Amino acid sequence: MSSKIEGTEKTILIGMLATLQRITRGVQASALITPEGLPIVSKFKGKYSTTSDVIMGAMSAALLSVGERAVNELKRGTLQHVLLAGEQGYLILTSIEEKAIFLALTTKKANLGFILLSMKKLGEEILEHI
Repeated sequence: MSSKIEGTEKTILIGMLATLQRITRGVQASALITPEGLPIVSKFKGKYSTTSDVIMGAMSAALLSVGERAVNELKRGTLQHVLLAGEQGYLILTSIEEKAIFLALTTKKANLGFILLSMKKLGEEILEHI
């Protein structure tokens, strides 16, 4: 899959990420990344606006790959998401039908259940545009 999404589709995808951040309290940044780790689109704000899309993409692809291998090796079924917890918040990664990686960075007080549900629903909509 190419990371080159242009024009209307790119605008739509950025709008979807913006909507996630607007309606889901605690989401500070979000991005779509190819399974190979290339950035598709991102919506970073505040202290994340200077974060490199390329670095974020590569780290996300590596983490998701390790998570998939772990659940396969340990016979846990299909990977649903990867959740990393840090002192300042969470990093959530999920796959959109092996076509894209969906990343969200959240605050520590974020409602993870609501965010995971929102990402799942939005992932279905995103699938129509990638």
